[in-house]
Amino acid sequence: MYLHKKYLLPIFIAFAISLLCVIQGCSVKKNTWAARQYHNTTARYNVYFNGYESYKEGVAELTKSHEDNYTMILPVYRYGDKEKAIAIFSQMDRAIEKASKAITKHSMVFKHQEYCKWIDDSYMLLGKAHFMKREFPQAIKTFDFVSKEFKNNPIKYDALLWLAKSYNYSGDLSSAAVVLSNLNEKILKDNISHEVLQNFHLVYADYYIRMKNY
Repeated sequence: MYLHKKYLLPIFIAFAISLLCVIQGCSVKKNTWAARQYHNTTARYNVYFNGYESYKEGVAELTKSHEDNYTMILPVYRYGDKEKAIAIFSQMDRAIEKASKAITKHSMVFKHQEYCKWIDDSYMLLGKAHFMKREFPQAIKTFDFVSKEFKNNPIKYDALLWLAKSYNYSGDLSSAAVVLSNLNEKILKDNISHEVLQNFHLVYADYYIRMKNY
Protein backbone atom coordinates (compact mmCIF):
# COMPACT_ATOMS: atom_id res chain seq x y z
CA MET A 1 0.00 0.00 0.00
CA TYR A 2 1.37 3.38 -1.03
CA LEU A 3 1.36 6.19 1.51
CA HIS A 4 1.37 9.79 0.40
CA LYS A 5 4.56 11.51 1.51
CA LYS A 6 2.60 14.07 3.57
CA TYR A 7 1.65 11.23 5.95
CA LEU A 8 5.16 9.84 6.32
CA LEU A 9 6.51 12.51 8.68
CA PRO A 10 3.55 12.32 11.12
CA ILE A 11 3.78 8.52 11.10
CA PHE A 12 7.53 8.67 11.75
CA ILE A 13 7.04 11.18 14.57
CA ALA A 14 4.27 9.08 16.10
CA PHE A 15 6.49 5.98 15.94
CA ALA A 16 9.47 7.79 17.47
CA ILE A 17 7.40 9.24 20.31
CA SER A 18 5.71 5.88 20.92
CA LEU A 19 9.14 4.23 21.18
CA LEU A 20 10.27 6.92 23.61
CA CYS A 21 7.17 6.33 25.69
CA VAL A 22 7.77 2.61 25.85
CA ILE A 23 11.15 3.45 27.36
CA GLN A 24 9.97 6.17 29.73
CA GLY A 25 6.43 5.00 30.48
CA CYS A 26 3.96 7.62 29.26
CA SER A 27 1.01 7.67 31.59
CA VAL A 28 -1.78 10.29 31.52
CA LYS A 29 -0.95 10.68 35.20
CA LYS A 30 2.57 11.89 34.41
CA ASN A 31 2.90 15.48 33.24
CA THR A 32 6.19 15.00 31.39
CA TRP A 33 7.25 16.23 27.95
CA ALA A 34 7.34 12.70 26.57
CA ALA A 35 3.87 11.91 27.94
CA ARG A 36 2.38 15.11 26.52
CA GLN A 37 3.92 14.50 23.10
CA TYR A 38 2.80 10.89 23.05
CA HIS A 39 -0.82 11.56 24.00
CA ASN A 40 -1.12 14.60 21.72
CA THR A 41 0.28 12.69 18.76
CA THR A 42 -1.62 9.47 19.40
CA ALA A 43 -4.90 11.27 20.09
CA ARG A 44 -4.55 13.19 16.83
CA TYR A 45 -3.30 10.61 14.33
CA ASN A 46 -4.45 7.30 15.79
CA VAL A 47 -7.88 8.29 17.10
CA TYR A 48 -9.27 11.74 16.29
CA PHE A 49 -8.21 11.67 12.63
CA ASN A 50 -10.06 8.42 11.94
CA GLY A 51 -13.16 9.60 13.79
CA TYR A 52 -13.24 12.93 11.98
CA GLU A 53 -12.78 11.28 8.59
CA SER A 54 -15.75 9.05 9.34
CA TYR A 55 -17.79 12.08 10.41
CA LYS A 56 -16.94 13.98 7.21
CA GLU A 57 -17.85 10.96 5.12
CA GLY A 58 -21.26 10.76 6.78
CA VAL A 59 -21.97 14.49 6.40
CA ALA A 60 -20.98 14.36 2.72
CA GLU A 61 -23.35 11.45 2.16
CA LEU A 62 -26.16 13.28 3.96
CA THR A 63 -25.59 16.46 1.96
CA LYS A 64 -25.46 14.57 -1.32
CA SER A 65 -28.77 12.82 -0.64
CA HIS A 66 -30.55 16.13 0.07
CA GLU A 67 -33.01 17.39 -2.52
CA ASP A 68 -34.23 20.99 -2.39
CA ASN A 69 -37.96 21.63 -2.60
CA TYR A 70 -38.23 24.90 -4.51
CA THR A 71 -41.92 25.30 -3.61
CA MET A 72 -40.84 25.99 -0.03
CA ILE A 73 -38.26 28.18 1.71
CA LEU A 74 -34.92 26.44 1.34
CA PRO A 75 -33.19 25.31 4.55
CA VAL A 76 -29.92 26.85 5.64
CA TYR A 77 -28.34 23.43 6.19
CA ARG A 78 -28.69 20.28 4.08
CA TYR A 79 -28.91 17.78 6.92
CA GLY A 80 -31.96 15.92 5.67
CA ASP A 81 -34.54 14.37 7.98
CA LYS A 82 -34.68 11.56 10.55
CA GLU A 83 -35.05 8.89 7.88
CA LYS A 84 -31.96 10.03 5.97
CA ALA A 85 -29.99 10.38 9.20
CA ILE A 86 -30.37 6.64 9.79
CA ALA A 87 -28.29 5.96 6.67
CA ILE A 88 -25.20 7.55 8.25
CA PHE A 89 -25.50 6.01 11.71
CA SER A 90 -22.51 3.72 11.10
CA GLN A 91 -20.20 6.64 10.25
CA MET A 92 -21.43 8.69 13.21
CA ASP A 93 -21.16 5.75 15.61
CA ARG A 94 -17.54 5.32 14.55
CA ALA A 95 -16.92 9.04 15.09
CA ILE A 96 -18.47 8.78 18.56
CA GLU A 97 -16.38 5.72 19.35
CA LYS A 98 -13.12 7.40 18.30
CA ALA A 99 -13.90 10.69 20.03
CA SER A 100 -14.78 8.87 23.25
CA LYS A 101 -11.58 6.84 23.04
CA ALA A 102 -9.48 9.98 22.60
CA ILE A 103 -11.09 11.53 25.67
CA THR A 104 -10.88 8.49 27.96
CA LYS A 105 -7.38 7.35 26.97
CA HIS A 106 -5.53 10.60 26.27
CA SER A 107 -6.95 13.34 28.48
CA MET A 108 -4.25 14.84 30.70
CA VAL A 109 -5.63 17.19 33.34
CA PHE A 110 -3.29 18.73 35.88
CA LYS A 111 -4.38 21.56 38.18
CA HIS A 112 -7.61 21.99 36.21
CA GLN A 113 -5.72 22.41 32.93
CA GLU A 114 -5.98 20.05 29.95
CA TYR A 115 -2.59 19.25 28.42
CA CYS A 116 -3.80 17.17 25.49
CA LYS A 117 -4.85 19.73 22.90
CA TRP A 118 -7.09 17.30 20.99
CA ILE A 119 -9.52 16.70 23.84
CA ASP A 120 -11.66 19.77 23.16
CA ASP A 121 -11.79 18.83 19.45
CA SER A 122 -12.79 15.30 20.43
CA TYR A 123 -15.66 16.61 22.55
CA MET A 124 -16.80 18.75 19.61
CA LEU A 125 -16.64 15.73 17.30
CA LEU A 126 -18.67 13.77 19.84
CA GLY A 127 -21.35 16.47 19.94
CA LYS A 128 -21.48 16.86 16.16
CA ALA A 129 -21.87 13.13 15.61
CA HIS A 130 -24.76 13.01 18.09
CA PHE A 131 -26.28 16.01 16.30
CA MET A 132 -26.10 14.29 12.91
CA LYS A 133 -27.80 11.25 14.43
CA ARG A 134 -30.46 13.69 15.68
CA GLU A 135 -29.66 12.76 19.25
CA PHE A 136 -30.13 16.36 20.29
CA PRO A 137 -30.19 15.98 24.10
CA GLN A 138 -26.75 14.34 23.99
CA ALA A 139 -25.47 16.97 21.54
CA ILE A 140 -26.78 19.83 23.68
CA LYS A 141 -25.19 18.38 26.81
CA THR A 142 -21.83 18.00 25.05
CA PHE A 143 -21.72 21.47 23.46
CA ASP A 144 -22.81 23.10 26.72
CA PHE A 145 -20.00 21.26 28.50
CA VAL A 146 -17.39 22.41 25.96
CA SER A 147 -18.53 26.05 26.16
CA LYS A 148 -18.05 26.01 29.93
CA GLU A 149 -15.10 23.67 30.36
CA PHE A 150 -13.00 25.40 27.68
CA LYS A 151 -14.23 28.95 28.26
CA ASN A 152 -10.71 30.36 27.84
CA ASN A 153 -10.33 28.66 24.46
CA PRO A 154 -11.69 30.06 21.16
CA ILE A 155 -13.40 26.71 20.61
CA LYS A 156 -16.09 27.92 23.03
CA TYR A 157 -17.57 30.00 20.18
CA ASP A 158 -17.93 26.94 17.96
CA ALA A 159 -19.50 25.08 20.87
CA LEU A 160 -22.03 27.87 21.43
CA LEU A 161 -22.88 27.96 17.72
CA TRP A 162 -23.51 24.24 17.66
CA LEU A 163 -25.43 24.52 20.92
CA ALA A 164 -27.76 27.09 19.34
CA LYS A 165 -28.03 24.95 16.21
CA SER A 166 -28.96 21.94 18.35
CA TYR A 167 -31.67 23.93 20.09
CA ASN A 168 -32.97 25.06 16.69
CA TYR A 169 -33.24 21.51 15.41
CA SER A 170 -34.71 20.16 18.63
CA GLY A 171 -37.45 22.81 18.48
CA ASP A 172 -36.36 24.64 21.65
CA LEU A 173 -36.24 28.05 19.97
CA SER A 174 -36.43 30.02 23.22
CA SER A 175 -33.17 28.43 24.41
CA ALA A 176 -31.63 29.02 20.99
CA ALA A 177 -32.55 32.70 21.25
CA VAL A 178 -30.80 32.99 24.63
CA VAL A 179 -27.60 31.37 23.34
CA LEU A 180 -27.56 33.51 20.20
CA SER A 181 -28.23 36.70 22.15
CA ASN A 182 -25.39 35.96 24.59
CA LEU A 183 -23.10 35.03 21.72
CA ASN A 184 -23.96 38.27 19.93
CA GLU A 185 -22.77 40.23 22.98
CA LYS A 186 -19.50 38.29 23.01
CA ILE A 187 -19.00 38.94 19.31
CA LEU A 188 -19.36 42.68 19.85
CA LYS A 189 -16.72 42.65 22.60
CA ASP A 190 -14.28 39.92 21.59
CA ASN A 191 -11.99 39.48 18.61
CA ILE A 192 -13.97 36.86 16.69
CA SER A 193 -12.69 35.02 13.64
CA HIS A 194 -14.36 35.53 10.27
CA GLU A 195 -15.42 31.87 10.22
CA VAL A 196 -17.22 32.14 13.57
CA LEU A 197 -18.93 35.33 12.50
CA GLN A 198 -20.05 33.78 9.24
CA ASN A 199 -21.44 30.71 10.99
CA PHE A 200 -23.15 32.93 13.56
CA HIS A 201 -25.19 34.58 10.80
CA LEU A 202 -26.09 31.18 9.33
CA VAL A 203 -27.33 29.83 12.66
CA TYR A 204 -29.29 33.04 13.28
CA ALA A 205 -30.84 32.79 9.80
CA ASP A 206 -31.90 29.22 10.57
CA TYR A 207 -33.42 30.44 13.83
CA TYR A 208 -35.44 33.19 12.11
CA ILE A 209 -36.73 30.77 9.46
CA ARG A 210 -37.92 28.38 12.15
CA MET A 211 -39.55 31.32 13.93
CA LYS A 212 -41.22 32.22 10.58
CA ASN A 213 -39.78 35.69 11.03
CA TYR A 214 -38.93 36.18 7.39
